Amino acid sequence: MSYLSRLSESIQEDVHEVAKGVRDLQSRAVTRERRELVAWLSPLNFWSKQSDVLSGRLEQTGEWFLESDEFKDWFKGTQKTLWCRGIRMTLTPTSLFCSYRVLIGC
Repeated sequence: MSYLSRLSESIQEDVHEVAKGVRDLQSRAVTRERRELVAWLSPLNFWSKQSDVLSGRLEQTGEWFLESDEFKDWFKGTQKTLWCRGIRMTLTPTSLFCSYRVLIGC
């Protein structure tokens, strides 16, 4: 292999490594910007808040809903639309998910 061929391969490898480093730096900057944006939008610590919500869950929360024919039909795909009547936010997706996991044994 000639000197020029080896030099060309070496330069290509260096360029590849530099490009990889630039992509890594860009990814870190985007991640940092997203964290800063979330912190600016809301001072809440979402992980802490979610932990508090999950720890305060009562057994059988939402079970009546998960056992309803309407939900079962929707879940099986028999119905495409699931109408949830009542006061908004009294049954949260988190409480339903937790109840569903308990029902199926996860």
